[in-house]
Amino acid sequence: MSWVSVHVFSQGPLDDMITGLAGPLLGDDGFFLRYWEGGPHLRIRVRSHPAEQVVERAEAYLREHPSEAVIDPEEYARLAATLAAREGVPGYTRRLYPNDSAHLIPYQPEHDRYGTGRSLDAVERHFHDSSVIALQLIGAGLGHERRSMAWLTMLLVAWQVAGEGRAFGPPADAGVQVPHERMAALVEHARAVTQEPAPSEPRGVVAAWYASIARLVEELAAAGFDAARTGATVDLAAHLLANRLGIRVQEEARLRHLASGATRESEVGVG
Repeated sequence: MSWVSVHVFSQGPLDDMITGLAGPLLGDDGFFLRYWEGGPHLRIRVRSHPAEQVVERAEAYLREHPSEAVIDPEEYARLAATLAAREGVPGYTRRLYPNDSAHLIPYQPEHDRYGTGRSLDAVERHFHDSSVIALQLIGAGLGHERRSMAWLTMLLVAWQVAGEGRAFGPPADAGVQVPHERMAALVEHARAVTQEPAPSEPRGVVAAWYASIARLVEELAAAGFDAARTGATVDLAAHLLANRLGIRVQEEARLRHLASGATRESEVGVG
């Protein structure tokens, strides 16, 4: 069955949309992303429901959870230009879609990053796992700080699994403060988790993340990815988990700065 891709535009809380709309639609292979292009929205990609049903459920959700439009076309034009420049997206949508609307917009896999066939299948399988993990954390009611710390742990796990292919992010100003001892403990925890074989029946979100990333690395290697390309893909997978959790790009950069510093210290025996 081919992918059904629905972009659900809402200027209300996307956390609520994730738990109330996306979660019940995911099935065994669906996934979601937050994005800004065309206005704040959730991109829902599923194969377990026909397009008409997904649109109907999205529109019903929007009727039951209306949001106030606080971004007008002029404001969107300013924000979109900034975000597109930051992400290197020259051909972004100049149109602000109507608030509280759902649209069938084709899913276009990023073949330049993920390839085709076996490698793309592996990445999309991981996207589902990542979406389920994010759904569990959001559904558990984790606040901003606990959500960020959970993501930071999973970033460190991903780097450990990627090994020599891991891609540390560029340094950033450490605006997010995490005590040195806590960072060191998170690094050691990630190392301890990944010293054991990936669990076949993981318990908890960190174990589920480890199992999914380990499988992704194995499948990408089998598909012909070298260590550097695999590491870049794993690092991007961690970024997309941050997206699903609603962690802003600026905070993600600061958390990465702390994580890379703590990891380097642990590797040279400093700290």
